[in-house]
Amino acid sequence: MFHAMRHLFHAPGPAALAAAALLCLPLSAAADSPEVNLKLDWQFAVGFGATEPGQAYQGDLVYISVQLTDREGQPLANERLQVSSAAGNMLIEPEPITGADGMTEVMVIAEQLGDDVIAVSGAGVSQSTRFSVAEPPIDDFAAYAASMAVPELEGVVSWGDLTDVQVEYRDYALTARFPEKIRKLHGQQVRMAGFMTPLENSERQRHFVISSQPPHCFFHFMGGPASVAEIMAPEGIRFSYDPVILSGTLEIFESSEFGILYRLNDARLEGTL
Repeated sequence: MFHAMRHLFHAPGPAALAAAALLCLPLSAAADSPEVNLKLDWQFAVGFGATEPGQAYQGDLVYISVQLTDREGQPLANERLQVSSAAGNMLIEPEPITGADGMTEVMVIAEQLGDDVIAVSGAGVSQSTRFSVAEPPIDDFAAYAASMAVPELEGVVSWGDLTDVQVEYRDYALTARFPEKIRKLHGQQVRMAGFMTPLENSERQRHFVISSQPPHCFFHFMGGPASVAEIMAPEGIRFSYDPVILSGTLEIFESSEFGILYRLNDARLEGTL
């Protein structure tokens, strides 16, 4: 059933990425250097399923690859770059560092409607690329997301139970009163299932969140804070478009300044739906 989500969470194929390479030619080279080459390539937008290079929908997470090489084409590793958004869209990592292959990734949360220019500079060079942000194409995403919610699974903590909590905002913090069936799970080994939202610039996620419904915006999860769990996975878990089933130690917060009520520590992947 969840394979239908791929029309929302869609990564373009090779033809689209080839077109993206043409689209993402630099707009500027403010500090051009013959010794260093900085290349930006549009990858894809995760969220509502924008498939055209250089286009995203509001709430999407945009991926742009960056490659830094010398004039011989050899990768330049461990170079700190500076990234900026002309429209003020949120950058997951404003100062990424290139890897051994001279590559890194820029991740942008597309919140501001209209055109944006992403500028990347480092090692004496600067390049820019643009993309546009449009309103999501689905009129009633809330109803659609509810229809795609993670089902009740045997041996997996129920989101129905997790969201059966009284939540208040008090003194700039979130406070919660949990039913006994949830409170007694604190510190226990449990299994949870949900849709992944990445928080790291990495194919394998060590720190991410899962939600009971498909996320439509990286600032807002339908169902409120009780419909989300923070995940700590020291060994890393490969990102999946389908809901994941995880096991780990559940931590419950009766008060939180960060809006997190549930955290799964030492999480391990058991499968996908």
